[in-house]
Amino acid sequence: MNIIEFTEKFQKMEVENEFFNFKDSNGVAYWDLVRYHIFMLIYKSLTEVKLIEPRKKKSFHKLGGGIRIFFNYLKFLYTLNFKGFKYLFFVSSKHIDNQGFNRDLISNDILSITKNDTLIIETFRRERAKYYYDSYFETGKFLSLNFKRILSRKKGIEKYSCSQIIKSIFEFSYDFDRLIYNLIWNYNHELQYYKRFLKKVNPSYIFMVQNGIQKGLFAAANKLNIPIVELQHGLIGPNHPAYSYPTSITELQTLPKYLFSFSDFWAKNINYPVDRIITIGNDHYYQKIERSKIEYGLTVIFGEAVAVDLINFINALLNNGFSQAICIKLHPNQIEKAERIKEQYSSFNNIRIISNEKTLNEVLAVSKSILAIQSTCVYEALHNEVKVFLLKIKGYQAHIDIFDNPNTYLIDEPTELIKLIDEEFIKHKTEVYFEKFNKQKFLVFINSSEN
Repeated sequence: MNIIEFTEKFQKMEVENEFFNFKDSNGVAYWDLVRYHIFMLIYKSLTEVKLIEPRKKKSFHKLGGGIRIFFNYLKFLYTLNFKGFKYLFFVSSKHIDNQGFNRDLISNDILSITKNDTLIIETFRRERAKYYYDSYFETGKFLSLNFKRILSRKKGIEKYSCSQIIKSIFEFSYDFDRLIYNLIWNYNHELQYYKRFLKKVNPSYIFMVQNGIQKGLFAAANKLNIPIVELQHGLIGPNHPAYSYPTSITELQTLPKYLFSFSDFWAKNINYPVDRIITIGNDHYYQKIERSKIEYGLTVIFGEAVAVDLINFINALLNNGFSQAICIKLHPNQIEKAERIKEQYSSFNNIRIISNEKTLNEVLAVSKSILAIQSTCVYEALHNEVKVFLLKIKGYQAHIDIFDNPNTYLIDEPTELIKLIDEEFIKHKTEVYFEKFNKQKFLVFINSSEN
């Protein structure tokens, strides 16, 4: 079952059984709290996702990280009690700039304007990272939730109406009741934490870069009437469970109020029932690369759920005599797994592994083509006139909107890639995937009394 068929079946199940009306014994409408997790759980099982395990951290690394978090939290408490802020921003600083600082490429346009009036919460916590903006970890939430877990009295797991329906429709055996119970528990306590936290900060706006599933934060902001703006972080489309809802769903209290998108292209095929989707653009993604001498014939775009599949394809490519230089561009979430992958290809002179020390734009500038299965990177490549190979497995159909682009090649076998890799890029009129950041539009937005 491909991703399009799976999404249609999943949403049909939601609508026909009125899942969005289901409530638990405490009256909490819970389906939107759990649907993303259940969608991904079943789909990954059906597509047999295999993950690469990272090396275990050494104890002194854990100790060093703990000390850093402790002092960061003390600084956070001081700041919270003695400083005021107009804006609250949840960032994810996954990329390293040429000065060695971790930066959030999604948030940078807005933070360059608002940083002096903004309390910044960093959600991408990594050892030894140097963050460009002065920020704080979410230690308060972590401590609060763990303290609650220690004090909670164990109760029997509730039976939820949707569990048996899901098992029956997808013929999938799993303890959905326990999963749903735990997700509702997390939501309730995150909601209470964020309500206290937001009352203390009392921002005019909350901005955030996440992945659409921070339900406790969304609900707390909505209950306190604080406008929350989510910034598009990457690929969103009709088959992404965090951003695609049945057309009958027009409003939910567990979503942000606004979504800032890269361009008009992204909103046309989804039902994401926020108040408004606003095209704001992004300067990093909009900027065209300056082509350099080609270093890589092929750049392979990794991701957590497809890494093993791509490793198998690369191995088959090498066995078929492919000799051009290959770059493996890891997802920022795979930093801890980089060494395992590097070890596997340590004896190959034509393979280089790059994590977050270079942006994709820097890699595209020296690449002839890319290979991916499902990633925002395919749109970045086409935007920068780099050919795209899509491997026809797992969720590749998520890119159906670029199948007719003459620079997109759908392949099954390594031999097809070898045959096509030297084809020239065909310049033609295409969709606008990324627009320039509209500073004036943003300033009007934050100064408008209508929002």
